[in-house]
Amino acid sequence: MDSERDPEGVKPIPVKWVYKIKKDAAGNIERYKARLVAKGFKQREGVDYNEVYAPVSKHTTLRALLAMVAAEDMELHQLDVKTAFLNGELEEDIYMVQPQGYEEGGPGIACHLKKALYGLKQAPRAWHTKLKMELENMSFQASETDPGLYIQRRKEINVYILVYVDDILIVAKDLELVRDIKKTIMTTFNARDLGEAAYFLGWEIKRDRVKKTIKVTQQRMTTDLVNKYGMKNVKSRTTPMSVALKMTKNGEELNTNVNPYSELVGSLLYLSVCTRPDIAQAIGALARYMSKPTTEQWIAAKGVLKYLAGTEDTGITYGPEKTDLLVGYCDADYAGDLDTRRSTTGYVFFLNGGVIS
Repeated sequence: MDSERDPEGVKPIPVKWVYKIKKDAAGNIERYKARLVAKGFKQREGVDYNEVYAPVSKHTTLRALLAMVAAEDMELHQLDVKTAFLNGELEEDIYMVQPQGYEEGGPGIACHLKKALYGLKQAPRAWHTKLKMELENMSFQASETDPGLYIQRRKEINVYILVYVDDILIVAKDLELVRDIKKTIMTTFNARDLGEAAYFLGWEIKRDRVKKTIKVTQQRMTTDLVNKYGMKNVKSRTTPMSVALKMTKNGEELNTNVNPYSELVGSLLYLSVCTRPDIAQAIGALARYMSKPTTEQWIAAKGVLKYLAGTEDTGITYGPEKTDLLVGYCDADYAGDLDTRRSTTGYVFFLNGGVIS
């Protein structure tokens, strides 16, 4: 990043400082972060950016990988790339205003960006392109079914790297091989070696290598969610939603300014697609009414919280019996939606004893 006079007709992109407290798996304060972020909403398509799409790994891929790690007793290690987006190389000419507290040279002087900055619309794509290039230089190839999964065959051993933005999982049977790959990546990027994976994307990964099991939960997020909506000391429920409950769009309209229905259901949706498939059907039904919820649906959503209050440590366990057999189940109701008379289909697939999709 160089400071120079911005060319005539160029509008430098404004920036701001963002402060954040990072916590560990137990909820303890790990460190304080200050980050300079560009106000990307000021960018103009075709002038300041073109392509912006950047893939990340799928949750299904992560679960399948964990099922395989448990079954094969593989090494599972994690890296966290520091300020990942700052590694991305920009294809466009972009100027930004000087950051607050670091101004010099008077008016008309702006910063000419050579690399990406957090907040820029093309920053995720630039980082993905840079990381992919470096992994390919290490002889890794992206999976055809998931561009966030990279595979390499070394010493007759398969090595897997799973990437979710700046979080990286490395999987292989050979511990020395894992260490060698981590060393190479850390030579290229400024990354923290987090050792054996225990906390990834908000998932708590609990492993018992003697029993050959891996359990994934989101206990901290579940507890925080239950406490946020005042359901900590309520009597828990045994099911997320009663099978007798038939919701419709008719009813008393909910005041969403007081009762944040969309926010609650959105949080529950994230839980359901990660480690809590047991609430997926209930949340899928509640999500149909995001645009205009009723008080009945709000009560039903809080009913799911009552269920979670008694099952905070519930998750998905892979193992202990090794099996390569993929088992799937599928079913549907008939015209179960009272408003549209549409049917609802549900499915679940298991690998090594745990849900993967």
